[in-house]
Amino acid sequence: MGFSKMMQGDLTGADPYYARLVKSGSEYPYLWAQMSELEVKRKNFEKAVELATAGYDRHKSDSKLAADDVTQILIAYDDFPGDHRDEMEKWQSKRTELRPDVAWFWGDHARFRLYFMFDYEGAIKYGTKALSLMRYGMGESYLAAAYFLKWALLKDAPTTKADAEKAFQSGREIDPSGSSIDRFFYYYPVLRPAREQALARLKSDGKTLR
Repeated sequence: MGFSKMMQGDLTGADPYYARLVKSGSEYPYLWAQMSELEVKRKNFEKAVELATAGYDRHKSDSKLAADDVTQILIAYDDFPGDHRDEMEKWQSKRTELRPDVAWFWGDHARFRLYFMFDYEGAIKYGTKALSLMRYGMGESYLAAAYFLKWALLKDAPTTKADAEKAFQSGREIDPSGSSIDRFFYYYPVLRPAREQALARLKSDGKTLR
């Protein structure tokens, strides 16, 4: 099987299997997503997006399969060099339109808004929606981090100080120790000042794990 070969690291051995399926007009529903995944492993990100988009075009009438294809598009874009934020935003929105019942899709949209766009309001919006569907740890981390970022960016302006404090309290209610920003903000240099400020504030309140 091509997929098992790919999972075993045999990227060349998977090609003939998938080529036969395409040539035969196979209706195997995960064919295009798996071929896309193969190209991601090869770091052929443009081809990966092309294949997953082809799968999406074939599965538009099936929201579950179409959402699976969109997920593969987003996986490819995550590592695709260059600025693809507009395309990623389009596909993030498309996926939640297809499957508005899936908390993880809303949470991943929150992650995108926060770490790719540095848009705390968007991250709060989508993170809140995710947790309204299901409480789960990663979703809580994204939402808390968005609140802490909002606090860090608004706290020094007199006109937004009150809103900043509300945001801080909301973040602390979800994540009293600040583990969300300690874990995630470190990897984004632009967010490191917010990380240090929020952790220092939590430490002064006696709330951090440090």
